[in-house]
Amino acid sequence: MKSNVRRFATLAFLLVAVVNLAGCGFINALRSKNVLNEGVRTFNRGKFDDAQKMFEEALEYDPENVNARFFYAMTCNAQFEKALNSQDVDKTGTVALGDKTIKAFQDVLTMNPAPKFQVQDRAISFIAKCYKAMADQVYDPKNEADQYKAAKQKYLDMLQKRADLPEQTPQVKAQMDYTIGDDYWRRAREITTAFEKKDPATPMAPPTIADIPADKKTEAMANVTKGQEYMQKAIKEDPDYPEPYLGVKLLYMEQIKTETDQAKKDEIKGEINKWDEQFRAKLTAKQEAEAAAAPAEGAEGGGAGK
Repeated sequence: MKSNVRRFATLAFLLVAVVNLAGCGFINALRSKNVLNEGVRTFNRGKFDDAQKMFEEALEYDPENVNARFFYAMTCNAQFEKALNSQDVDKTGTVALGDKTIKAFQDVLTMNPAPKFQVQDRAISFIAKCYKAMADQVYDPKNEADQYKAAKQKYLDMLQKRADLPEQTPQVKAQMDYTIGDDYWRRAREITTAFEKKDPATPMAPPTIADIPADKKTEAMANVTKGQEYMQKAIKEDPDYPEPYLGVKLLYMEQIKTETDQAKKDEIKGEINKWDEQFRAKLTAKQEAEAAAAPAEGAEGGGAGK
């Protein structure tokens, strides 16, 4: 009899402990949500330092609150953007804020169980944006070449990661592929521009390349090839997206600069004209579709005279 009583007493104690633990978890989750909501209101008022503290508190109550973690990263990003736009730029501080922002968004991806696609997509997009800002606005391409190249490459890596998300839309995949292809075009153009030569007799003709070293020509054409690869991927993902068609044309325009064989030049000219026509047709179709989708002027009020 006493043995049964002890067993029942032990079982009752365990049940109470489990209920208390469950209740504690529920209460903490509720507290986390309440602090998060107040933090969002504070964030929307532009008080980013105060909002950040609230999001930190929300995470203390519930470390798996993905919304609190995401908004914490948003406050870091807001502070980073403020530093970028400051007239008196503190470079060391700006770099630190950029690194903090990137880590905060990476934590959104790694410290929560299976975040939703929309959360993953936005977090990766913000990481890419941060790396781009570091490359474009923080590091000097000449005096800080290593840091600049590293930030630029990580930016492109994040674009690829965003495109590769399993639930990603064809439209976003095409935009990411186009942006990567456009970067290869810029690399090729940076090389060829240094060796451009225009004929004074035909000022409207495209420039040609004079005395370009073999290694530079090879490097430029390697970038053209990679650029074309990504432009074609973008077109395959979203055939109605106009920009990749222009991208293909521009890459051919870099290729023709280094070509010496006239027959090959004529062939490339044909490709340039073909892709220019396709770009214009796609752009016109897009503009017409957007115009057709826009509400007619005065339609909301029933039209004039009514």
